[in-house]
Amino acid sequence: GSTVEAMLRPHQTSHYSELDPSIVAFRNASFSSSFEPQNVHDAVVPNNVALYHSSPVCKSLSDANPKRVVEQTDIESSEKIASNITEARPKTVTVENVPAFAERPELLGPITKALDDGEYTWDIQFPDAADYGGAMNRKRMIIRAIRSDVDVGRGKGVLPAVPDKKPPADWFETIKDLIRGAPALPFRSESKGKDAKSKEWIGIQKRVDLFKKTKGKQGLDPSKPIITMGGWKASRNSGGPAPTLAATKQVPRIIMPDGEIKRVTPRMMARMMGLPDTFPLPDGPRDYQLAKTILGNGIHGKTTENFINPLLGSAPHTPTAKPAPVNAPTLSEVSDVADAKPVAPADTAPKSAKESANEKRKAALQKVKDALDSQKGYTTLPMGVWGVPLGDKELAVIRAAAEYLYETAKFYGISAKEAIS
Repeated sequence: GSTVEAMLRPHQTSHYSELDPSIVAFRNASFSSSFEPQNVHDAVVPNNVALYHSSPVCKSLSDANPKRVVEQTDIESSEKIASNITEARPKTVTVENVPAFAERPELLGPITKALDDGEYTWDIQFPDAADYGGAMNRKRMIIRAIRSDVDVGRGKGVLPAVPDKKPPADWFETIKDLIRGAPALPFRSESKGKDAKSKEWIGIQKRVDLFKKTKGKQGLDPSKPIITMGGWKASRNSGGPAPTLAATKQVPRIIMPDGEIKRVTPRMMARMMGLPDTFPLPDGPRDYQLAKTILGNGIHGKTTENFINPLLGSAPHTPTAKPAPVNAPTLSEVSDVADAKPVAPADTAPKSAKESANEKRKAALQKVKDALDSQKGYTTLPMGVWGVPLGDKELAVIRAAAEYLYETAKFYGISAKEAIS
């Protein structure tokens, strides 16, 4: 989602791995890039880059997952990062994840071994963005590494100093100028009936009652603004940092002392995430969850500024995220990846318009065909298996082919049915 790039000194991005076509499409539209969706396991990192950063997906260890069981795909991601370090020999490396990542030797081990074998100096930090002036609590693990022959200001093979901590910012002061224009979003009940109430609202009221019962020692103060990051447990008064933003479908709200309830907009989330107002965000009517996913899976600006940006040298940080053009397309205009199907030109359209649409359609179909042809393992399934019981291997190939076809067709703006035909 480019949250790291937004807070780095001026640079050129030469490699970008993201599997979600909708995120890639918006990134390309916002930054005039031409990256293709790709699995990080298939990525090839350029040699000798100034900084190689990785934030591997690791839902297995998130707070939202009570089981906390490491999956094989998590291990494979770590092994891929290790091989990228060994083969590409980047000058500096950063790896970001939840703190529990560092407690799992099967995840941490391959990476640190690659760093040791490659003669890197490395350490592990656990910064909370709120401890460095951020308006949100967001604790993460950051592996920092520098190659032994590289100097970023303190000598060859020497990591930048860990910065001093700063008091957190107040989430309310950070976004208060945006609250008036935010849409109203009252709580909705999960059940029907005149007296039905939202479970989230009931939970917040219980915390308000607790505040009164404990004479202000616990709970929520109704005389101050309250922010919920989705669910009553992740709610907090103004006066300090907001709770951590997650890439879930829960909608954050702000409850004002006068009872007014507002939706937390993507721009508000970005500010609390320490990102500049020039950072482009999807803002179409169907793009709210996409924006929340980009930010909820992103890295807080204060973390990048203090722990990643210094590895690019001693020059001061200059936000590089540029504002999107006034007529910048929304996600639905870039590529209707959500649920749209190809629309044929109207019969009344000029012949040239029809021909143009057909040419675009043919070009998109050719791209899908080329993409499928490049997936050798997906297109060489023996024809003899059709009509007979399939083994696990054949079924896995079919599943992979179907998923790849669907995602590729979605990305190029055509239906999977049309791509199959």
